[in-house]
Amino acid sequence: MAPMVTIFVATFAGLGFASPFAGAQQPSLIVALKNHLFEPVLVEVKPGDTIRFDNADDTLHSLTLLGREDVIGEEFVDPGGSYTIHIPAEMAPGTYELDCTIHVDMRAKLLVRER
Repeated sequence: MAPMVTIFVATFAGLGFASPFAGAQQPSLIVALKNHLFEPVLVEVKPGDTIRFDNADDTLHSLTLLGREDVIGEEFVDPGGSYTIHIPAEMAPGTYELDCTIHVDMRAKLLVRER
């Protein structure tokens, strides 16, 4: 797979496992899991958007979208790996919490705006 450049000035060579959305549209947004933080910590999306999470750390991270585990249950992202999600068209606008259950202080907000 060809290298992909994130909006966070880091290049990832597509290492790790493929997500269930492999071959789908290019992500609307790329979120870095870096230094045990989500970058950015406020992720703004609309229903229908695709988000790719790239693990730039040398440790395993998990992703959980609290209250919407049907969108992101507890998914694990290996060091150097990535995981892609699609925001469902029917997802209600609002603010949701993204957590790494491995690193309890690693949190971000997912703000779903109206289409």
